[in-house]
Amino acid sequence: VFNLGVYTSFFTIQSSLWSLHVTLGVSTGTGTGMCSGMSMMYAATWIKTRVGLGTAIVSSTLGGGSFIFNLVTTYFINPHNFEPDISVGESKYFSQDEIINRVPY
Repeated sequence: VFNLGVYTSFFTIQSSLWSLHVTLGVSTGTGTGMCSGMSMMYAATWIKTRVGLGTAIVSSTLGGGSFIFNLVTTYFINPHNFEPDISVGESKYFSQDEIINRVPY
């Protein structure tokens, strides 16, 4: 259901932005809810002595995955942890060739 929502977003964005929001909201929300709900039920059933810990681990997988992928991406693109050297308003940007050449086109 989740993947179907992402797939159909290709077609709905051509129609209107509102239909894209409805498609992604309903389809991906339903798909994520089905997977997360079942996973929480199993975690609560399997870890009877620590139900809160089990359901917390399951519910943190979406945010935790983003956290891990952010670290992995930074490791590959900016392994030496350079600081941004261009400031435009409150935004900061990199101009170092070592970083720019590692960013996929």
